[in-house]
Amino acid sequence: MRLSADIGWQQNKLRGARPNASLDPAVSVVPRAPDASSNFARPWSYSNERDLFGALRGEFDFTASITAWAAYGLRRSSEANSLANPTVSDAATGAASLSVLVDAVTGVVTDSRVLPWYLTALLISQPLHFSDFGGLPMQILWTVLDIVTIIVLGSGLHLWLAKREGRSP
Repeated sequence: MRLSADIGWQQNKLRGARPNASLDPAVSVVPRAPDASSNFARPWSYSNERDLFGALRGEFDFTASITAWAAYGLRRSSEANSLANPTVSDAATGAASLSVLVDAVTGVVTDSRVLPWYLTALLISQPLHFSDFGGLPMQILWTVLDIVTIIVLGSGLHLWLAKREGRSP
């Protein structure tokens, strides 16, 4: 039997980090890259991220040619940010617009654009995928159900191997 475990933690605090820039669909030529010594990030932009993650893996050799393995991982993340990613609308001049404009003094959103349907679907599915709903009780329930599933699969494999070898389980 082989077991391994990994755990990690990281924290990032970014202030005025240079944002991603995208091209407007009407722009057919990639503009010249901006000067690397300048930063076009908004002075109020920030991103604070914290991640705690872990994984547990195990392998078991039933025979010389049959090995079963299982892995389980958890991740808890939090992120707070205020970002402004420009969309280049003119390749010749480098003119750009922001998807969301926020008044830096009042914090009021002064202009915004509607998200495309596929990004809305992605945002809706994110809590289910990362188990970010229901708090700790829901995460414990998912963990118990995962362990039960692993036991059912393992016992089924054991019964199948025993039947294949012609012996009683």
